[in-house]
Amino acid sequence: FIEQLILDTTNKVQISVTSRSDFADEKISEPVHIICPPRPQSPTIQSIDSNQPFSIGIKWKINKNNSDRITSFKVFLDGKLHDEIDTDGQHSFKYEYTQLQINQTYSIFIKACIKQNIFDGSIYQCDIESNASNELILQCTTPSKVAPLRIERMHPDGIDIVWDTPTEDQDMNII
Repeated sequence: FIEQLILDTTNKVQISVTSRSDFADEKISEPVHIICPPRPQSPTIQSIDSNQPFSIGIKWKINKNNSDRITSFKVFLDGKLHDEIDTDGQHSFKYEYTQLQINQTYSIFIKACIKQNIFDGSIYQCDIESNASNELILQCTTPSKVAPLRIERMHPDGIDIVWDTPTEDQDMNII
């Protein structure tokens, strides 16, 4: 198990095997190269309106000048991994957190990831994550409190539609 590789380096690793303490019969393996890429840039997320009730929407994009080979994004909700999204060659992303609780505040951030890869039989790339994006503190959208509509009458010029007006203590705007 190899730990604490330095970012943006290529490391040559070999092992030696011997059964004698004087290393007389030492056998050295073929080298393996481990590439540790530079840490990807932290993304910036923005809040977007969600069309679904009990949901929060976010969006972000990969800067076109960014040379990072980002392969996925890890999406976090209240500090815990919520989902992982493969980039699939895209540069712009939207994500919706669904089935959330009303009147609860949520902490949201993401991380860009470069996954491990094998380039050749003896060249390996380790995985690495960016630092966390900016954090958004958001509440989910709630279903609108729309009064049911009723057809009052139909006439040659159109249809008259009516609804009950909300009382003053209801949280509703009429537009």
